[in-house]
Amino acid sequence: MRMNTDHLLTLGMALTTDKRAMERRVRGVFARRKSTKGVIVLSLILALSLGFAAFTTACQPGQASVSDSNAAATDGNAMVSGGDAMVSGGNALVSGGDALASGGNATAPNGDLSAEGIFTKADAMLRLSRQLVIARGLVVPRAESIVVAERGTWEIQENPDAAQSRSAAEQFLDIANDIFNKSYTPDDLKTIYYIDQTGYRSDVWRFDSTDGVLSGALDGKTLDFLSADCLNEPADALHPSLENGDKLDASALTERIAGILGGTVSSVDWRSGYSTNGATNGWMAKREVFFPLGDGRYCGVSVFGDADLTPTTVCVYPDEDCGDESVFWRADLEWTDGASKLLYPQDFREGAPGADDMTEVQAIDFFYKLVSVAGMTDLANNAKPPEPNATFYVDYSGARENYWHVEGSNISFDLTSKTGHMLNLSGNGKLGNKLGLTEIPYEKMGGKEYEEATRNLFTALFGKDAVQLIAVNAVYDDHYCTIDSFMADGSSYEVMYQDGLIVDATFLCSSDPNRWTSVPDWLEKWAKTDAKTGVITVQGIESGKDRYVPNWLADWIYVNNETGEIFAMEW
Repeated sequence: MRMNTDHLLTLGMALTTDKRAMERRVRGVFARRKSTKGVIVLSLILALSLGFAAFTTACQPGQASVSDSNAAATDGNAMVSGGDAMVSGGNALVSGGDALASGGNATAPNGDLSAEGIFTKADAMLRLSRQLVIARGLVVPRAESIVVAERGTWEIQENPDAAQSRSAAEQFLDIANDIFNKSYTPDDLKTIYYIDQTGYRSDVWRFDSTDGVLSGALDGKTLDFLSADCLNEPADALHPSLENGDKLDASALTERIAGILGGTVSSVDWRSGYSTNGATNGWMAKREVFFPLGDGRYCGVSVFGDADLTPTTVCVYPDEDCGDESVFWRADLEWTDGASKLLYPQDFREGAPGADDMTEVQAIDFFYKLVSVAGMTDLANNAKPPEPNATFYVDYSGARENYWHVEGSNISFDLTSKTGHMLNLSGNGKLGNKLGLTEIPYEKMGGKEYEEATRNLFTALFGKDAVQLIAVNAVYDDHYCTIDSFMADGSSYEVMYQDGLIVDATFLCSSDPNRWTSVPDWLEKWAKTDAKTGVITVQGIESGKDRYVPNWLADWIYVNNETGEIFAMEW
């Protein structure tokens, strides 16, 4: 799918939202989740559905702490490479080709259209079903369109007390049936009791109807309502408030749900959702609303824009901070001021290389090799550019690597002094004329020529066996494409081209312990390696997600200030 920036802005930005919602959106720059080779195709489809384009740089809140030209963001400043980010509200969900807009008034994405190009009720229900499958993958089902890592450690209690189980189910259904206008009984539910192993979260009663329609959870001790969702089908008729505009009047629903939950509504914050152009039916619009309950709790509701205001998900959060981040315990907070900090902040200082570091000559030779292979537009054939400047930086954090910063002739990059990874290559659109891509039309951009040229480049730089796979990421705005190079050591690079010339490239390392060959020294305290299988597990860091982050892994490992738990911040 080829997209332009205007279309992406239509998908991603709200025209009617408040300061808090916009802040959340800027905080949560959504970037691609990479996948193993077995799911590369799906990964690419999802990336293209979201349309990675438009923005050159996007930052999450916090103070930038970047050492010289080493552009690895710290203290919450997640830097996105090459302009391949779409602002999403921090809570964008990619599911089966669906690109959910975050502004509340976005055009329905093509990934949800029928073969006839019409957004139907079946399309809407398919989208909802996909979202609920992901939301229900966590102990407590989350709000739709929310992608968050499961934090904490949970153990399923075998054979919980039958009377307590039934009582909990009845308590849950008293609320859920009322919210969704259903008539389920405890006999219709599968009930599981999850025991919190951390001491920082509550035990949880989890409920799932045997027909797959209803799901939800209660606090295991207090039986307080946490969340419920329902594969609820909307009415055909559009809500009257949407007939002449995009602002849904959901006051009747919010007041009804607040009453069920024992609260009152004083204000409503419109957050995310979608609507098709000229929506004429109730399934063509969907909104997420957020409001205080008057007793410290906050409630989030997803609702169709139909005449019945059909709800699909209701979540209750203990306070506003948790509501803003869509989590149920303060131990899971990431962005709230004072909630967390980098486990090992950056600390690079100019210095001299040691005996086991790459020499200055080697760093400069790498520069010349890059120019020789890729070519530069302002150099005559086979001409040699002036010698670049090379500055050495020593890592004092204990969680990163020394590196050379090399800069010259409109090109700059950081080169790690032991592993030889190239970080943050900037080509300024002047690098790459020898790759043979400048005459390729936009219609063929990202094709086999781009893949082969990228493969040749990285093979020349790092060796013939260094590259495992080359794959297109995105093509957009008539001039740009990004190509990914997956390396044999488990890392990858993302190269951004403009009209066949290299704008920049970003090194990406895996934050999935399943992809590591060994545990970094600075994480050994939290890690275990199975002696028989060699499988690495790290407390607080999810395995099996195949996630990648730019530059230094340590720039993405945070510690909760209250609990001392570590977690991997997502890119």
